[in-house]
Amino acid sequence: MSALYAVEQLLDMLDRSGSAYLQTASILARSEFAALRTRIAELEALTTWQPIETAPKDVEILVEDDDGVIHHVEMENGAWVSLSNKLEEVYGIVNWMQLPKPPEEK
Repeated sequence: MSALYAVEQLLDMLDRSGSAYLQTASILARSEFAALRTRIAELEALTTWQPIETAPKDVEILVEDDDGVIHHVEMENGAWVSLSNKLEEVYGIVNWMQLPKPPEEK
């Protein structure tokens, strides 16, 4: 049983409790729970490979080609160009992912 399913089951029990206090708590908890699920989906999108058709064209990204090789690229004159070798255009791209945020300076 997943943790999300367990939380939903608990909230359902609160709804059926007959106690106005517990039902109000359930309403508030469901609102927070929905916000958490939305945030989880946002974070998963940042760390999940996406189809190349959905890639942003104005930022550096990671891409995977059809051989499974990962490249750090940017769009230049309508083509994905490797940032490790500016002369190399990257072909056969199937997926993309956002770059992680750089570490915070201490």
